[in-house]
Amino acid sequence: MNLESKKEFEFLKKFNSGHKTEENYESLDQHSIKTADFFKRYIYLRQIKFNFKSLSDDKKQELVKFIEEIIFLHDLGKINPHSQKYYKGLINKSPETEHSQLSFILILIGFILFK
Repeated sequence: MNLESKKEFEFLKKFNSGHKTEENYESLDQHSIKTADFFKRYIYLRQIKFNFKSLSDDKKQELVKFIEEIIFLHDLGKINPHSQKYYKGLINKSPETEHSQLSFILILIGFILFK
């Protein structure tokens, strides 16, 4: 997954993130990009160093990239049609509107199939 281009995630533009910005809801791709950028800025500003002593430099970079990808994809389950209806105010919150378990499953499948 190349987070720099994010072209393979353009489909996320058509989904609602459930997060409001002023009057409108931000799209899922906007939310994902913003969250990943926030993570990178937070790590940089706080000068957080990942301490993976037993790993080579290449493996350390690979692991940090993996963490960044998970953060970018953390809300992928919001593509759930029930979640989208809930964000639009068409249905009430219910177990069917939850997205976190679906996000986990989709991320896991993605890493298994595409890594």
